[in-house]
Amino acid sequence: MTEQSYLELFAALDKATEPSRDLDAAIWRMLPPDGGDRTNPYNAPRFTRSIDAALMLMRKHYLWQLKQGIECTAIVWWLEKDWDDTGAPTAYSTTYPALALAKAALLARAVEDRVTSTVSATDKP
Repeated sequence: MTEQSYLELFAALDKATEPSRDLDAAIWRMLPPDGGDRTNPYNAPRFTRSIDAALMLMRKHYLWQLKQGIECTAIVWWLEKDWDDTGAPTAYSTTYPALALAKAALLARAVEDRVTSTVSATDKP
């Protein structure tokens, strides 16, 4: 993923207040190819609606946590790093845990891939 494509996706995710098939398709098109048809948006997993689909965004060395209260908080850590709660990518959503988890997973990928300008995506709205 290019830095610009990450930033555009983060901007769209930050504005999202509910699951979106358009966001699911955008995420699906940006992931590394695995042989699946990325051109048809109906093939995209429901990353922003399904926790199981959002977990597909996790790399093997990530740990994750979801906290549900008034809002849902998702936290993702890398096993290779000693991150604590203050340094881990965190995303917030209203009542959609999968959306929060997708945001946090993509943010963790961006940080790991050394994409700059992702700090604003970690700010709580």
